[in-house]
Amino acid sequence: MKRQSQLALIVLSVLTMIIMTACAGGGAPAKLADIPAFTGATELKPGESTIADTLVKNMQQNQALGANIEQKGFSLPKDSEWTQINGFYEEKLKASGWSTNATINNVMAQASTGNDMVKMANWQKGKQNLSIIMVTDPINPDTKQLIMSLATQ
Repeated sequence: MKRQSQLALIVLSVLTMIIMTACAGGGAPAKLADIPAFTGATELKPGESTIADTLVKNMQQNQALGANIEQKGFSLPKDSEWTQINGFYEEKLKASGWSTNATINNVMAQASTGNDMVKMANWQKGKQNLSIIMVTDPINPDTKQLIMSLATQ
């Protein structure tokens, strides 16, 4: 009798885990740490970069408002081109189940048209939204940064 109770408990536990996984969409939401950095990119550190400092403040303000948004900044190699960066994320993210929203990406592309200083793209997965923004310094075009913003509902 004791063995049957233990077996029933194990079966119930396994079934509960399967049902919970199915309801959660197959796993926990991604974190920015799960998103690969562009090849050669170096993460900007708070206290060393005004962009990193600003992103930390943004996250604190978002958290105070109840929003779940992670942000990171990176310094890019000087020869980085938007087509390379966008292609890198297109390949890596699609392989991980992310997709693009044509409407949002068209709006971002139109906002970037004629502006070589800011380029943007967006991907979605479940209740998450990832935006990638490349910013080129207008005074020194060899200085480029990448900002990643991950919002989770």
